[in-house]
Amino acid sequence: MRPIDPYSYHCGVMDSFCEIVGAGVKPMALSHPFASPEERAEYREYAAKMAGQYGVLLTEEDSLPVTPLFPADACEGAYVFLFIGSQAVQERYRALRDRTAELRRTGQYDLQSRLEAARELGRLLGYTPEAVERMIASNLEA
Repeated sequence: MRPIDPYSYHCGVMDSFCEIVGAGVKPMALSHPFASPEERAEYREYAAKMAGQYGVLLTEEDSLPVTPLFPADACEGAYVFLFIGSQAVQERYRALRDRTAELRRTGQYDLQSRLEAARELGRLLGYTPEAVERMIASNLEA
């Protein structure tokens, strides 16, 4: 099998996720995380082109809400693109991100809050409830 270079791989993933979000299969999707804002910037033009082609919103995040949906170290400093299907979904994501950050900042991010945030993030990503619960269980055990 011929090797795939990382740039082409990331571009293919972004194309696929934009198509899926644009078709309404998922409310939003995340790119794979990049090691730095500079690395992510190398893909910005392509990500914008794909978002435009499929009619989805594009935004950048430097950290994802830390929830038990994903391992914490995968969220903090996760330089990603978000491909978002509508303004309403974008507003829900921002509210989740901001609420989670505020709860963490004030020391009120208890287990119940973390579980609620994980489930909301899972819904935004279009995951089934069963998949969300499986992912949460896996990350709470770790």
